[in-house]
Amino acid sequence: MNSDLTSLRVKQLLLVMALGESKSVRKAAETLHVSQPAASKALMELEATLGVRLFLRERTGLSPTDAGRCVMSYARDMVQQLRRMRFDLDRIQHRDQAILRIGSIMGAVPENLSTCLRRLIEERPNILIEAEENTSLKLMLQLRSGEVDLVIARSAHLDTHSDIDCVPLDEEAVYVVAGRTHPLAGQDVYSCAQLSQFSWVAYENSSPLSQVLTDWFEQETDTHPTIMLRTASALITVAALNASHMLALLPASVFGLVGANNQISRIHTSAPLTAGGYFAYWNRQSLRLDLVNLALAELKPAAPPPP
Repeated sequence: MNSDLTSLRVKQLLLVMALGESKSVRKAAETLHVSQPAASKALMELEATLGVRLFLRERTGLSPTDAGRCVMSYARDMVQQLRRMRFDLDRIQHRDQAILRIGSIMGAVPENLSTCLRRLIEERPNILIEAEENTSLKLMLQLRSGEVDLVIARSAHLDTHSDIDCVPLDEEAVYVVAGRTHPLAGQDVYSCAQLSQFSWVAYENSSPLSQVLTDWFEQETDTHPTIMLRTASALITVAALNASHMLALLPASVFGLVGANNQISRIHTSAPLTAGGYFAYWNRQSLRLDLVNLALAELKPAAPPPP
């Protein structure tokens, strides 16, 4: 056995837990949002570090060895201890404040997250909320490692981890948008083929919004959109649209926020677009379940956007 355990990483502990629950490298990789080769490599590195075989391949899937069951047990304890350490450090640093960390995808910010924040601030005036906007993939990884307490993410990343629970919130309607002076801005309805002559601002390549755009073009035109800018920022998207004749997809809720100030225009399409549903996720072992439950009480489906 390699006596130097300093190379152990939290992601390896999470991988062992996911492998024990799913009995599949592929499913464990999907749970952790990594590639299957990356998961296999991480497992081999961990086994080399510990000097023992952790799982055996059988017809029914992966089966933990005695050493594997031992490591799984310690991995669960270590991850929970890391969460408790973070909790206790927060109490030391913020003695008079309760801390809650929330992560959300962009589309849930204007409606779900904003009303949730208002309720928390009204009910707990001594609270400190740390909120961030990110992709579902990154937020779910942060939830598993204990970096955040509550996540609003898309159903494409539905978690099978035994400690993770969820509740459905909304379907995310998506609009095609353009700058204020775009030649198509107005009341006409356009097909995908008519919009294919323009370049696009798109979210990062693996995101659901990018997938919606790609699928729409493939189904309607059998081509791919011409993407000239990729960004995760709604502010950069709005600025780019007003500096060009490019188009973009935005969640309807985000358009309602920025479109109300006439910063961008909606391009009406012949077919409705949606990025699917999103959920609120939390860890049942969270040390802040009282605050999580208070937030969940306010996370109700928003009113559907206009057609």
